[in-house]
Amino acid sequence: MERLKLLMNDDEWPVPSPGHTDDTLRAAAPNGSQPSKPDEDQGQELDREDTSADEANPTAISSTNLATYIPKRKGRQTKQTTVSTNETSTDSAGQLDNTTMHGHAHVRHPDCGKLASPNEAFCPIFAVSKYPYKFVEKSLSQPIATAAFDDGKFWRREWDVYYLWPEGISETKPLLLVPALQVEKLLTEINTLVPAANVTLGSEAETFGLVVRFAGNAKLRPRFLGQSGSREKFASLEKHVPSVDTSYEGSPTSKVSPLTDDAVQDWRRKMDLASEVSKGKKLAAKAAKKQTREEKQTHWKSDLKTAERFLGMRPLTLEHLDIPENASWHAGSAAQAVNDLNMRPMAIDPEKPPAHPFYKYPVLISLDIECYEHDKSKITEIGLATLDTLTLTDAPGVLAQHWRTKARGRHFRIREHLHLNNNDFVSGCADKFEFGESELVDLVDAPATIATCFRPPFSAPETYTPRLPNGDIVAQDVQRHLVLVGHDILNDIRYLRILGYDISNLSSHLSILDTADLHRVYSQAWNPKSLAGIMYEFEIPAFNLHNAGNDAMYTLWVMLALVVRSASERGTKEKKIRLEEMRMERVKEHMAREAERVMQDNTGWDTDTSL
Repeated sequence: MERLKLLMNDDEWPVPSPGHTDDTLRAAAPNGSQPSKPDEDQGQELDREDTSADEANPTAISSTNLATYIPKRKGRQTKQTTVSTNETSTDSAGQLDNTTMHGHAHVRHPDCGKLASPNEAFCPIFAVSKYPYKFVEKSLSQPIATAAFDDGKFWRREWDVYYLWPEGISETKPLLLVPALQVEKLLTEINTLVPAANVTLGSEAETFGLVVRFAGNAKLRPRFLGQSGSREKFASLEKHVPSVDTSYEGSPTSKVSPLTDDAVQDWRRKMDLASEVSKGKKLAAKAAKKQTREEKQTHWKSDLKTAERFLGMRPLTLEHLDIPENASWHAGSAAQAVNDLNMRPMAIDPEKPPAHPFYKYPVLISLDIECYEHDKSKITEIGLATLDTLTLTDAPGVLAQHWRTKARGRHFRIREHLHLNNNDFVSGCADKFEFGESELVDLVDAPATIATCFRPPFSAPETYTPRLPNGDIVAQDVQRHLVLVGHDILNDIRYLRILGYDISNLSSHLSILDTADLHRVYSQAWNPKSLAGIMYEFEIPAFNLHNAGNDAMYTLWVMLALVVRSASERGTKEKKIRLEEMRMERVKEHMAREAERVMQDNTGWDTDTSL
């Protein structure tokens, strides 16, 4: 439950700034390998001054000594400046900044100095400019660089540039950032141009500074600098960052609460990571990535075991049993025997009913949301599939095919967005729901409609009467434990919040399972597999993917199949053979990519016959 609270914590949720909607930061781990040297066009920071290497950071910091955090540079002085965020900004003398840059006057953007929204996700732009050389495997570096970075392609993109120069720090260089949403858009285009890339901003990116979110305190948040669409424009922006002492009319910084030591320390940690990843320092990043990787693997394995217990596929442990303190020796011994059995559970027979009790007898609710591909803030479809585990009294079948028929599907379409169809990045099919009739709902009514699906009778007919295994009827007012299932589920939860429904209100009786993570454990592979890829692997038929209602049902099917298959293979020779075959397949794919890279590198050497 603590993990759920962490996932639901407000600090984990982006609050979009005007003109931006925080997109998915999907789980994918950058490899971290790179070529020996990035090309000159991408590996250079533009007009950046070096900080003296012999100046050291302090070991402790508080709100009163924040100015000592980053080393000061000599020979630079600042003046107090007041700038209106609603008018053209001025330089330190209070005049329009007409300094020329390559023959052009630099005019600050009217919104220069505008604060970013609290906890909005950003990426250090210099780190992003080196993305193909630092964050993907070596065999993909050059194809990605050629597609989106070489020959100035990266700098010719439209970037909204922010700067971070927190109050209390003087005579130092600010951090330059761009919205993570824009970086995610770049990676989506890369995946289209280089299909083998499959690159995303994973949640791990925050652990080593590629993605940063700054606290709600206005003194520690980035400010808008301007828009860049060329190397020259960016260099001009970098050269004309407002000084650290610049103040802004209407700025809320004077009204916020004083900085706390914890807030400053958290800010310092993030600045350290973002600075290191921008400058190419990898030791700390590698250590953080390794620790995060191990922690995630532990969580994912625990999730799979919990999923097995929810479906009666794994015996309960002592922590799952309610044993009174005055229980007899026999009861305690029996419970200990169950715990010992759990340490070495046997494989289950999928052609027989589950041998263990269902942990909490939950209601499984699978969720999928589709949004407009050119504006992720416009939700077009909501899909839900519900399965009450109290109905699972028979054998599941090898891939839980007998249990699939007991699931109920719902498909909602937002009336105001019916005209928005996805065709560029995915093939939308909003009118092809395979498991019933689609339901139209007004945008304003969508949150309330979704909420009804998380309350009794959980999308079931009014005549449905849930019963416990002993035959007792479950009253409608009994609080049932819910398990929210999804494929890359945090993505869908964020979209729910955009829509106006906050699932965290159910956190006291809610668990979350992500089929992408469950499959990672099943296949012992780090990179996530798509929903369609898992269904193909399990030979589960699927029609009209990217319809939210269909995808929600298919995600539930995949979750059931993963749990049943995992439990039925537990400790068997067949499992060892399967895992070895999957490892060898990944090795072959990697070798094929590396061979292709070598052939590309060799092109041109044999064209001169005179050598």
